[in-house]
Amino acid sequence: MDPNYKSDKIVIEQKDIDEILAFCQQIKDEPQLGSTPIKVSRSNPLYDFSMELGKIKSEINGLRTKESEQANELNKSNIQLETISRQLKESIDESIQLNEELSCSNELLYQKNEMLEETREELLKLNLNLESLVDKRTKKLNNTINKLNKTVKELDRFVYSASHELSAPLKSMLGLIHISKKEYDHSKIREYLYYMEKTLYRLDDVTKHLMSFSKNNNLKLKKESFNLPDLVQSIIAELNPDPLKRSINFKIDIKSTQELYSDRYRIQTILHDLIDNSIKYRNENNTIQNIEIGFAQNGKINTLYVKDDGIGIRKQELPHVFQMYYRGTEVSNGSGLGLFIVKEIADQLNGEIAIKSKPGIGTEIFIRLPQE
Repeated sequence: MDPNYKSDKIVIEQKDIDEILAFCQQIKDEPQLGSTPIKVSRSNPLYDFSMELGKIKSEINGLRTKESEQANELNKSNIQLETISRQLKESIDESIQLNEELSCSNELLYQKNEMLEETREELLKLNLNLESLVDKRTKKLNNTINKLNKTVKELDRFVYSASHELSAPLKSMLGLIHISKKEYDHSKIREYLYYMEKTLYRLDDVTKHLMSFSKNNNLKLKKESFNLPDLVQSIIAELNPDPLKRSINFKIDIKSTQELYSDRYRIQTILHDLIDNSIKYRNENNTIQNIEIGFAQNGKINTLYVKDDGIGIRKQELPHVFQMYYRGTEVSNGSGLGLFIVKEIADQLNGEIAIKSKPGIGTEIFIRLPQE
C-alpha cells in the first residue's frame, strides 16, 4: 500500500469507544474527592471530540461551582431571612403585647379620667352646696341677729312703755280714790266712779294686750281647720254682749260653711283686735255704727278684712299705726298694742297687712295669708 495514500475513513476501535464513554461518564458525574481524572489519549480518533467535551466539562464544573456558591449564598440568605423573620416575629409579638398593655393602660387611664371627672363634679357640687349652705347659714344668722336686735330693742321699749301704761292708770285710780274720800257730793262721787271705771277698762285692755303679746311670742304655731263664721260670731258676742244697748250693725260677708286652715288662736286674736278697734273708734255722729267682716279667696291667697265707718285715721299717721304703743288718733283709750300685735301675727303666718283710712269716713284693714 502506498504510504502517501490517505483514506477518508476513520477506524474506531472498541477501546477508543470505551475510553470516550468513561470520559463522558466522568463529565456526567460530579468529581469525587481524591479520584484520578480520566484523560483521552491523543491516539484516540475521538480526541478532538473529547477536548470539546472537556471544555463543556470545565463550563459545567464552573456552573456547578457557581451553583454551589449561589446555594451557599442562598442558604446564608435563608438563614439571615429566618433570623430576620424570627426577630420580626418577636418584634411583632412585643408590639402586640405593648399594644395590649397600652390598650389596658389607656382603658385604666380613661377610667381614672372618668373617676377624676366624677370626683371633680362631686367636689364642684359639694363646693356649690357648701357655698350655698354657708350663704344660707350666714343669711339665717344675720336674720337671727337682726331679729334679736329688734327683739332687744322692742323688749326695752316694751318694758319701759308697759311699766308706764300700767302705772299711769294706777296713779289715776289712786288720785280719784283720794279725791273721792274727801268728796261728799254724791253726783261728784258718781262722776269719779265713772272715771275709775274707764281707767279700769283701760288697765284691763293694756293687761289683755300684754298677755296676748307674750302668748303670741311664746306659743308655737298650731294649724287646724275651723269654721270661720262661728269664730267671728263668738268674737262679736264677747265684744258686744248686749246688742240692744249698742247701735252697731255687724255684717258678716262669709259663707256659713267656710272652713279655714290656720292657727285658730292667732286668727281669733287678729279679728278680735280689729273688731275691737272698730267698736272703740266709732264715729259718735253716726246713729248706727257699721262694721263689716269678710273673707275672700284669690288664687292661693286668703284675705280677711274688717271695714268700718268710724272716725278714721289721718294719712300721715298710717305708716306708723303698726308700731308698738303708737296711737293713730288723739281720741284713744287703747293700749297702742292692738295693731302692733296684729302685724306680728301676720308676719308669723307669712302674711301681709294693708290699711286704708280717711278721717270721718272709716277704716279698712286687710290681712292676706297664703293657703296651706
